[in-house]
Amino acid sequence: MVLNISESMKPSSRRTISRGYSQKSKYEKQREIETFRNAHERGYLKSPTLESIWNNIGRKCNVEEIRYLNMNRIHLHKVKSIDLCSRLKICVLHSNYITNFEALESCPELLLLDLHGNQVSGCKLSTKL
Repeated sequence: MVLNISESMKPSSRRTISRGYSQKSKYEKQREIETFRNAHERGYLKSPTLESIWNNIGRKCNVEEIRYLNMNRIHLHKVKSIDLCSRLKICVLHSNYITNFEALESCPELLLLDLHGNQVSGCKLSTKL
C-alpha cells in the first residue's frame, strides 16, 4: 500500500497516517470534544423528530412500519425519535455527532446499524441487536 502525502497536510495528519487509523493523538481527541461542544452550544446539532423522519423518507406514514432509514450527515446528536420505528431493519446514521444509541434497543428487528463517523465512545447494547 502506497500513501501519497502532499506537503500541504498538517504534521498531525501525517502522524495519524503513520501510526495507523485507530490511534488519535491527545490533541486530536481534545479537538473533537471541543468541536462537538461548540456545535452543540451554537444549536447546530439536531435531534430527530417525526417530521424529520417523514421528510427523510419523503412521505408521512406510520413510523412503526418504517424498515429502512437513512439519516446521514444531518448533524444528529441523538437517536431519540428513531426508536419509534419498531420494525426498523436497516438504519444508516453515519457522519453525525451521535454519542449514545441505546434507544435503538427498542428496534428488535434491526439487522444493520451504520454509525461510522460519529462520536460513539462505547457500545452498551443488549444481545438482541
